[in-house]
Amino acid sequence: YDGGVLDFLGIDDGKRALPDDIKRLARNKRITRRGAFSSAGFSADTVAMLGRSFNRTWNRKASTAKPAYSVNATYGNEVQLLDRALGFLGSLTLSNDFRTNTGEENVYKSDEGYLVPETAYDVTTSQATTLWGTILNSSYRLNDFNTVSMRAMYNRSAEDEVRYYEGENNDSGKPLKNTRLDYIERGLFSGSIGTSHYLTRLGKTRVDLRYNYSHATRDEPDRREYNYELERDRIVVDEEVVGYNDAWRLSGRSASLGLTRTFGKSLEDDRSPEINVTVPFKQWSHLDSKLKFGALLRNKDRGANWRRFYYSAPSRGDRAVLDSLLALSPEEMLAEDRIGGSNSAFMLQELTKPESDNYRAHQDVRAAYLMADLPVSMKFRAVIGARLEDATMKVESYDIFHITPDSMLSRSKLANTDLLPAVNLSYSLNEDLTVRGAYSVTISRPDFRELSSFWMTDFVSGYPEIGNPDLKRAKIHSTDLRVESYPKLNELLAASIYYKKLINPIEKSLQGGETPVYKPINARSGSIYGTELEARLGLDRVRRSLDSFAVTTNVTLVHSRTDISRLGVDTSQKRPLEGQSPYVVNTGLFYSSPRGRSGAAVMVNVFGRRLARVGIQGLPDIYEEGRTSLDMTFNHRLGGSRVKLSVENLLGGDIRFEQKGIVEKSSKVTTLVRRGRSVSLSISTGG
Repeated sequence: YDGGVLDFLGIDDGKRALPDDIKRLARNKRITRRGAFSSAGFSADTVAMLGRSFNRTWNRKASTAKPAYSVNATYGNEVQLLDRALGFLGSLTLSNDFRTNTGEENVYKSDEGYLVPETAYDVTTSQATTLWGTILNSSYRLNDFNTVSMRAMYNRSAEDEVRYYEGENNDSGKPLKNTRLDYIERGLFSGSIGTSHYLTRLGKTRVDLRYNYSHATRDEPDRREYNYELERDRIVVDEEVVGYNDAWRLSGRSASLGLTRTFGKSLEDDRSPEINVTVPFKQWSHLDSKLKFGALLRNKDRGANWRRFYYSAPSRGDRAVLDSLLALSPEEMLAEDRIGGSNSAFMLQELTKPESDNYRAHQDVRAAYLMADLPVSMKFRAVIGARLEDATMKVESYDIFHITPDSMLSRSKLANTDLLPAVNLSYSLNEDLTVRGAYSVTISRPDFRELSSFWMTDFVSGYPEIGNPDLKRAKIHSTDLRVESYPKLNELLAASIYYKKLINPIEKSLQGGETPVYKPINARSGSIYGTELEARLGLDRVRRSLDSFAVTTNVTLVHSRTDISRLGVDTSQKRPLEGQSPYVVNTGLFYSSPRGRSGAAVMVNVFGRRLARVGIQGLPDIYEEGRTSLDMTFNHRLGGSRVKLSVENLLGGDIRFEQKGIVEKSSKVTTLVRRGRSVSLSISTGG
């Protein structure tokens, strides 16, 4: 569809922006037509003007995508400033990618243990993605003992997407086709300034001071979506039905299925000053040791605002004329003379949810830590410490149409003080073999949106997703034991076992009611345990002539379980953690010519089926099926440049999600994404 001229930079040029008339007249007022006996709302003429003020691009069109491309440049140097060293490093990168995926989206209902189709859609998604960023790091040595450093980074990304699906909807009894035009842009600035000081009079104690700041934005301007349904019109001759005419018409079953447009934006600021002190010392056997301690103050603010609108279809007039009007394309329907402020025209109305579409949030974290890196003997080393965290999170949802000190519709607060110990022990059996053991306690807090009452609709299931103001933070106890060996330089053999106990883990669940809703909850308990095997070896062990080849392998076996009994309407009350595969295998074969002129790699990734979505009301859970990916790269130096050829997804594996009925053995496909192969060529040069 026709976007903005700056889309290739991930910046909307204003073409999708909320119209100035809306900002001026309806910034904090719900758009509705004034009634005959009420002064609230706007006049019919004003409603018509506001409805005509929007960009009227709605139609999708086919075109040939440009080849994906990326460029980047990096420069670093050290210069003398006032007879002191000033080092700096700068980098700039820009990439654009274009791709189209086809697939299926199916939803089933249970009929005596069998899965019966409820909706079955063929889906096509075309997306243009943009990513660019810049980094600037610098460091200035004031003298031999004091240094000032600065780091700054800005990233900009955007996804411009057209999604179209068409198929059967047995819920309504009518075939349906849906179009959505969606543009999301994100910006992130992250910067810090710090100083390092060596205090020679205090035994070379090092003090690091740093102030960190980040500003993040997410803007989703003017998401346009609409649905057409296939209507069967009877052909009547002499009061007798002699046939039918099929016609696609704009859906009128609900406001959310008609011509809708949504504007959403969120801003987040994160600030954190910190201090870290390192005190080196000799322990009783005169081995080098160090004591570290520090403190951090962090506060974060976020605001999220959404406005939702739709055009109600005309309801007054000749039925045949209205039917023909609703069969037009959206851009024809919303011609300027067809948008008005009465029921005889397409009329702009508000869908914004006062109770859930706007919230503001704040977080404060006060933390301090103390740790010691202590060699007990030449072979035995201990790193022991603890972190004390006092954290408070507050989220308030408010009605933008009635902003007063008492207009908060919901408030949630999460406050915890946690002592988080950590122990890491290592014992060297010999120069090449080490045994490590570790224990730690960490926490996982919900994000602001999960704590809010924010509401959105899940595309696959059609159920709403909301937050949960009653969430608690999760606590994780981790224990692992690892044996590692370094047979030769750059070689590794390692094996480990681990166990994690989860207290109040945050899981997505379905809550019952007239319309079930997805909602994050604290499960009763959870656990993860497994083993990991890792190897990095040169193939000269097999034959000396293979000294330019190396192989790496990582195998992870995992068993996870969570208990959500009596907490929702999910079919399975005890199940694996969402997104956790029972096994993951990564293997790579690498080649590097003796002088580094050429290089090549073949990489294989395999993972097992993993829980993607919980089933409800007798329906089984949905799993993402495991798959194997094969990628290859080759690079060669030509003069002062290096040429690299990459091929991704060489096997062309599809992404599949499946669901199995309670009675039947075969699985049904709920989501299928057909992926293609990707070939890229890059040239890099440096001086």
